[in-house]
Amino acid sequence: MYAADEVNAKTISIAADNGDATAIEVYKTCGEKLGQGLSVLIDILNPECIVIGSIFTRSQNLLWQYTKEVIDREALPISAGVCRVVPAKLGESFGDHAAIGVALLEEQNTDDLFTHYPVLNSCRAEIETATKIIISAFQNEGKLLLCGNGGSCADCEHIVGELMKGFLSKRALSEAQKAQMKKYNPELTDEVLAKLQRAVPAISLPSFAGLNTAFCNDVDSELVYAQCLMGLGRKNDVLMCISTSGNSKNCVAAAQVAKGLGLTVIALTGQSGGKLKGIADICICAPETETYKVQELHLPIYHHICMEIEKAFFE
Repeated sequence: MYAADEVNAKTISIAADNGDATAIEVYKTCGEKLGQGLSVLIDILNPECIVIGSIFTRSQNLLWQYTKEVIDREALPISAGVCRVVPAKLGESFGDHAAIGVALLEEQNTDDLFTHYPVLNSCRAEIETATKIIISAFQNEGKLLLCGNGGSCADCEHIVGELMKGFLSKRALSEAQKAQMKKYNPELTDEVLAKLQRAVPAISLPSFAGLNTAFCNDVDSELVYAQCLMGLGRKNDVLMCISTSGNSKNCVAAAQVAKGLGLTVIALTGQSGGKLKGIADICICAPETETYKVQELHLPIYHHICMEIEKAFFE
C-alpha cells in the first residue's frame, strides 16, 4: 500500500506488476481509452505504423492487451490488419522530440513558400498578416468573402474549394459532432459521417450567377459584388479582393462598401497595388506587372494562406 502522496504512474505500475486488482483496473481503463483513440486514427489515416511514447514505452505489457481488444473491436479490419503499434525507441523523451519536430515543421512550412518563391519575400509581412487576420475572423465566427474577375474569379472558387473541404488534412468530424448528428438522424451511418469533413466558411461572390446577372442587367455591373455584400457582409467578416491590376472597378466598389459595413479588406494584387492598395487594410502586392505572371504568384500565396488556416483549425 502507498500513501496518497506516493501514488503516481510509477507506483501504480509496480502495483499492477505485483497483481494489485485496483492498479490493474486503472491500466485496463487507460488501455481501452488508448485503443479508442488509436481506432479513430487507424480508420481516418490508414497508417502503416503508429509510434507511441510516454507511458506506453514503460507499460506496454500492462496496456497492450486491453488496447488491442478495443482496436480489434472498433477499427476497420482492413486498416487495423496492416497497422503496427510500437513503443517509441526514444522512450519518454519522445514527446519532447515530437514537440520540437512540430515547431520545426511549422517554421519549415512558412519558409518553404519563400524558399521556392524568393521574390515573395517583398510581401512576406503582408502575407503573414493577412493569414492572421483571416484566422482571427474564423475564430470570431466570421467568414471569408472573395471577389475577382476572369482568372481571379477562378482563384476565388479555388480558395473556397481549399477551405470548405479538406486541403492537406482529411478534417474528420469530432466525436461530439457525430453524436449530435446521430441524435437528430439516427439513420446516419458511421460510413456516411466518415466522409463528411469540417470546414471554415468561405464564399465566392462571383458564384451567385442568378443574382449577379440580374443586378448587372437591371442596375450596374460595377456594383455587383458590392450588392452581394449588402446581403452577406457582417462585422467580423473579411473580404478578399483579387485583382492583378488592383483597379477592377467592381472589386474597388466592393472594397469601399465592405469598409463601410465594418469588414476587414484584404487585396491580392500585382506590383503597384492599384486603387485597392489605398482602400484595403492589407494589400499583398505580388511583385510582377504582367497579368499571367501576377497570377502565377497568386497561386502559391493563397495556397500558403489556406495551408496555414487548415493547420490552425484542423491539426
